[in-house]
Amino acid sequence: KNSNPTEAPGNPNVEEQANLAFPLASMEENAEINPSGKESSDPFSMQTETGYHSRYQAKLRGKIMHRLLEKLLSNEDKNAVISAVAAEFSQATTGSIIKACLSEAEKLLHNTELQILFDPSYYIQAYNEIPIGYEEQGNIIYGIIDRLVVYTEHVTIIDYKSSAVLDEKNTDDLANSYREQMRLYKTGVQKLWPGKTVSAKLLFTHTGRLVDS
Repeated sequence: KNSNPTEAPGNPNVEEQANLAFPLASMEENAEINPSGKESSDPFSMQTETGYHSRYQAKLRGKIMHRLLEKLLSNEDKNAVISAVAAEFSQATTGSIIKACLSEAEKLLHNTELQILFDPSYYIQAYNEIPIGYEEQGNIIYGIIDRLVVYTEHVTIIDYKSSAVLDEKNTDDLANSYREQMRLYKTGVQKLWPGKTVSAKLLFTHTGRLVDS
């Protein structure tokens, strides 16, 4: 996959770019972190307010959300994005699932409380769908980070969760179920930026809620 870097205005930070110039994506996958768009282990994936009742539809919706966010954050033309994503997942461009996911994605990108993650004026550089791999206790750990945002003194990992969470308790329970996944992400990213603080957050796309993990 392309890492799709998004740079802030001004001169790019060469040191930051070098860290992810060669992501460890080709290593043997002894232990794969939950890959982007795959939420089959999500205990709440069947709970929904928008009509996606089947497990297949829930997984499809998650994959479409991830791809839309990846492409929209890469500043691609909106109509071209809709056409490409619809074709990739064999959906009509005016179909209900594409329209619902697009509306959800645009709400996130225009959410004023989330601009620190999406507005280039806030950060040095950002990467979408970035592979990461490293060795831990003799095992090769591999995964794909949905969004990685590099700031002056810290780095933030964002993992999108497209589950239609119904209440605050569900959100907290689901966040807890992903703590090990996020720990693995943080460990890998800390190796790339040992001089920066690394944090990890879950972004629930249906509600726009950002949860520390």
